[in-house]
Amino acid sequence: METNYNNQRIAVRTQTGLNVLNINTIIYCKGEGRYTFIYLNNNKHIVVAKLLKDIELVLPLDIFYRIHKSYLINLDYVKELNVLKEKTITLKDDTKLKLACRRQPMFYKKLL
Repeated sequence: METNYNNQRIAVRTQTGLNVLNINTIIYCKGEGRYTFIYLNNNKHIVVAKLLKDIELVLPLDIFYRIHKSYLINLDYVKELNVLKEKTITLKDDTKLKLACRRQPMFYKKLL
């Protein structure tokens, strides 16, 4: 299912300047209030002073999906889905994130 966005980039403003990120390097984004933490595949993260919904608007919807009010993930990095009591998604970097109940049906469609 991997989608090739090797040449597509986004620019995000941080406290120290402007970061240009390749879409494929973003594993997931976590919203915390007025800030979004963007986690990258090089074990680093950056903080931007934007809402998660603003970041969601600039990322391609075919590979990014909002699994929870606080999390936006790159579907290419999904490793495992735990469907027991609390639904959790494990990403390739072994991060575990909660899948919101109301977002489950569309998430399943996106994965298939």
